[in-house]
Amino acid sequence: MARHSIRKFISVVLFQCLVSWVCRHSSQAEDLITRRRHHHVYLFFPNGSTWNDNRKKCLNMSADLVSLETEDEWKFITNELQNMTNRFQDEWHVGLQRRGEVSSKAWFWLTGVRLNYDHWQPYQPSGDGRCVNIAREYLKSTGGFNDLACLGWYSPRGFICEMDTHRDRAKNGPVYTEKWINIGGYKIQNLTNHQKFPNRPDETYYVKSFHITNENVPDYGIRMRSYFLAPMTGNFTFNTACDDACMLFLSDGINPKNERRILYQDVAAGINDYKEKYKSEPQFLEEGKLYFMKILFKQGWGIELMDIAIELPNGVTEAPMSPDHLRRDVTSIDLPGKDCVKVGDPLYPDYKNCIDFTQKDKLDGVKMVLKELQSNIANTSNQSTPKILKNTMQTAARKITFLLDENVNTEKSEETSDEGLLVSREVENLGKMVAEKISNKDEPIVMEYPSIVMQIKKLNEDFVFPNNILEVPFPSNDEITIKRSKSDSVNYLVFSSLYKNLDDLIRENITTIDGSQEGKYFLNSRIISSSLVPRPAHMDRDAVRLRLDHKRYKTSKDQVMVCAFWKYNTSSENATGSWSTVGCRISRKESNENYTVCHCDHLTHFAVLMKVTVDDKDKPMSRSHIVALEAITYVGCSLSLIGEVLTIVTLTCLRLARTETNTIHLNLVTALGLAQIIFLSGIGATANRGVCKFVAIALHFFNLVAFCWMLVEGLWLYVMVVRVFDTGYNRIRRYVIAAWSIPAVIVVVTLVSSFDGYGTKNSCWLSVEKGTIWSFVVPVLVIVLVNAIILALVVREILKLYNPTPADETKLQSVRSGIKSATVLLPILGIAWVFGILAVNTETIVFQYLFAIFNSLQGFMIFIFHCVLNSEVRKAFRRKKQIWTDSHLFQCHSASPPPKYESEITSKETRSTSNGMEKRPPSSSSTSRIFLR
Repeated sequence: MARHSIRKFISVVLFQCLVSWVCRHSSQAEDLITRRRHHHVYLFFPNGSTWNDNRKKCLNMSADLVSLETEDEWKFITNELQNMTNRFQDEWHVGLQRRGEVSSKAWFWLTGVRLNYDHWQPYQPSGDGRCVNIAREYLKSTGGFNDLACLGWYSPRGFICEMDTHRDRAKNGPVYTEKWINIGGYKIQNLTNHQKFPNRPDETYYVKSFHITNENVPDYGIRMRSYFLAPMTGNFTFNTACDDACMLFLSDGINPKNERRILYQDVAAGINDYKEKYKSEPQFLEEGKLYFMKILFKQGWGIELMDIAIELPNGVTEAPMSPDHLRRDVTSIDLPGKDCVKVGDPLYPDYKNCIDFTQKDKLDGVKMVLKELQSNIANTSNQSTPKILKNTMQTAARKITFLLDENVNTEKSEETSDEGLLVSREVENLGKMVAEKISNKDEPIVMEYPSIVMQIKKLNEDFVFPNNILEVPFPSNDEITIKRSKSDSVNYLVFSSLYKNLDDLIRENITTIDGSQEGKYFLNSRIISSSLVPRPAHMDRDAVRLRLDHKRYKTSKDQVMVCAFWKYNTSSENATGSWSTVGCRISRKESNENYTVCHCDHLTHFAVLMKVTVDDKDKPMSRSHIVALEAITYVGCSLSLIGEVLTIVTLTCLRLARTETNTIHLNLVTALGLAQIIFLSGIGATANRGVCKFVAIALHFFNLVAFCWMLVEGLWLYVMVVRVFDTGYNRIRRYVIAAWSIPAVIVVVTLVSSFDGYGTKNSCWLSVEKGTIWSFVVPVLVIVLVNAIILALVVREILKLYNPTPADETKLQSVRSGIKSATVLLPILGIAWVFGILAVNTETIVFQYLFAIFNSLQGFMIFIFHCVLNSEVRKAFRRKKQIWTDSHLFQCHSASPPPKYESEITSKETRSTSNGMEKRPPSSSSTSRIFLR
């Protein structure tokens, strides 16, 4: 009972508010008679003018001439008219009009509903006019209709306006509205501080836009929410006109959690009274992106209204804001990623913990949107409004930009397939459907977006796409020219599209053309397409001319260009297809190394393919060689890692790490070991981009460190053997600092200049295509060259120490000693990288095997040559063994070396000269002995 009483009270107040509002907005208020039925209010004006003028008066009051769609409503109005009079023989204009010729089915109410009952006056309709009035009684007909002219001095009548207090409500509207009633006050805080806000609204419904007027209920509050779709990129400003108060919020995306208040109007304003004071700061928004929008509104007593105005980045102002910018829901590709966790309000949740979209996800999402747009166009009238058609093409262009805009990398994605061409086919299907609906065929539709250019234009004799009038948003000289057949008189529309980088989503390595698998092809241009509406029966030879720039490869004797198009297998949704050259030929005369000109006799999706013609020596390595080299690499690196660990343990446990030479050896094997551990565990971790980049950076650094220590090894040998003088640990300290810091500088500079060059689709190493590999190759080549020179000098000096006689047998021993010396030095100087330089093609496969063997076994050979075969290491090991035998306990970290061993080292590090005592590197003599034995 209490709720019924409240509703009755509200109904009375609503009626009083409506009368008050109309009285303030109508010049005929003194004669106004009002009646209410359900949520409709009827305004009877006895003094009127022509039908057209009377309707304008209704529209100015946010109403319209009454539409009596049902017989029950007709009865209600007829009964009310029995108690009313006017000076026009008690006749009143109503919202009924004739469409077309006079017939019983030609009469429609202004709401679009056809008249479905017969209450015409006798002998009516007579064909006197297209508009209708209703009479209280005429020729014994109560509430009968009569047709008359919409204009003219003889047609003035009273009129009945109808106002739907729920007129803005729409089941499929984009704005979700919640209403709280019986909340006093005029401030937003009266709403937000109420105990029922925000979780217990009294009423919820959807409306068409952010608009409130004539709710006719005092003391209520409203919250309206929707998503705003930015129609362009730039700064937007918002303004409100509210009575009594409103507060506007905008998020930085679809998540309501990130909303921020952008304006607050706390002083009542009139209709379209957008004050500068209540204008928001500029809000930078990106075209095609959805933004959560919310407004709070508070009504006290009296007039209520709320509208939002918007100023677009191009300076155009919409007052009020068009509902075309609002969206009720988000689609899958509007989300930050996939598999998001929804938190908060189920209708407008926050999306968290999203996984980045894969290329397949984006492709599927865009195809879904394009299919939906096609369905919407199919359900529109045959001659749709230009605005609807243009909005459809804009939506398609935005979604294509979403798909392609982030794929500007020159390096192909692992996810590339032929499905990108399925998206382009859906774009073409949509474009042709829109072309069929265009009423004004002389006015083109053009869409220019960062990743796509689309155009629907009438085919003339000199058709070129894109022509000089279009502002293509990306550098391109690509174009398609269509010659119209002189014998064909059909009025064609041409739908054309040019994609910035759709080719990045299409399989680049092509092995089949026209069903043949002869040769190897690569996609070498952008994708451009055109189609005619309606489809022509035939086209002349060379009716289509294409000019396409080469994106990746220039024409050469080994790289021949081919004009091709994508031939779809079937018309089914999931059909793919293959490349074909049938009906197309290249114009060698018009083409050059940078672009290709093609002539074709049909329209579709075109591109230029590059065919590789190579000699046998340039053919790719066979699979058997690849498997063998990989096996050598992994086995060798494993052995090398074992050797490096044994080297570190040997030099440390035998307390030989205190000498300069062994300090250098320890740093070298440490850097090599770390590089090989990272190589074995992470070189193939391409699935995770972050991990792959880390692996590539670490490999770059530790390999450069290893080569720097190889250079130190060479310089140290030069100092020991060629230029014998005191060295000491001061020089070693400088070597340590340089060998670890210089690679760090190189890596940091490379990271800053070419961050994307770390990690490729095939391995976690440096990119060849981006040129990042040179930050490793150049230092390595320099070090190998320097060490090769040092090796030659050291071997020559060691041979001098042997001091051979002229005898042939002694000369042979000298040659053997030189070879042995070079072999021992190769692992620590990195000279084996020369084999990598010589391995340039399949004819030099032997060098690839030598390169793989020597470099993967580098650590193992260091252990063999510089630990196992080193006389001082063997002597130290025998001493340790003797101590262990004597004490039955082998202590790796004893407090000090045995006195005898200590004296031996000291005696070897000290030489007597004529100038006094001079320190000589301890390993110089032992190194000579190793080489010459």
